[in-house]
Amino acid sequence: MIQLTSAVVILPESSQSAFNCPISEISTSESPTENFAARTASDTSTTPLQSVSPRIVRCGFAGAVVAGGIVGFILFCMKKLFETFVLIGKTARGGSGTVTTLYRLNKIKKHDPEFSGEYFRDKAIALFRMAVYSSDPTQLACCKCECPEKAADIIEADIYNLNVNRCEINGDVCDVDVTLFLDCLHYTKGKIVLKCDKFRMSMRKRLKKPTELGFSFSAVSCPSCGASFDAHNVKACPFCHTPYQLEENDWVITGLWK
Repeated sequence: MIQLTSAVVILPESSQSAFNCPISEISTSESPTENFAARTASDTSTTPLQSVSPRIVRCGFAGAVVAGGIVGFILFCMKKLFETFVLIGKTARGGSGTVTTLYRLNKIKKHDPEFSGEYFRDKAIALFRMAVYSSDPTQLACCKCECPEKAADIIEADIYNLNVNRCEINGDVCDVDVTLFLDCLHYTKGKIVLKCDKFRMSMRKRLKKPTELGFSFSAVSCPSCGASFDAHNVKACPFCHTPYQLEENDWVITGLWK
């Protein structure tokens, strides 16, 4: 006679949990190949950009903005520094004659208390512009010479320095020879060209009258009939035809060359 005995099999907890899983959660319809493909698709669905923290992106953007600002500021400072050195170089042209220039201008001031170096500098560049901008400088009352050919194409002139090379006073007549250090725009062959120019100019004025700071060529008085007229382009009074000598009241150009 055969006797059956009951046996109890004890399984590990992991195996028990597997047996305790609901049948609905166990899928037997998918093969291992299909499961691997599904896992691969789920892994690749997340792009590198999505995996980067937004905080890191914001920090990187802020760093780029700050770095760009610093680089821009450095370039701006370098540009301004370069422009400053260029301006210093232009102003330094003729600097070796500063002492003698001040001495000769002071010599004129002794005969004309109203005279000043700033006024003379402004008057010199104003006369130069009138001469080179005019189609015929010999027709100007303030110009007693012809314009050199090298200055005929100048359309704009800025002065950076002025040297007084000679100053002679004979009686009440003052003759001055100056050097103008300029930046000029030349219109040549249909093109505008910037050049650093140096021109020599001689000027004359009678010192028997003090400098009139408010004097204007546009309204001068005839010493003969007292009529007022514009002396820019006339050398005699249009009413009484008396020759008008502009150097009696202001500076005139007696020579211009390069």
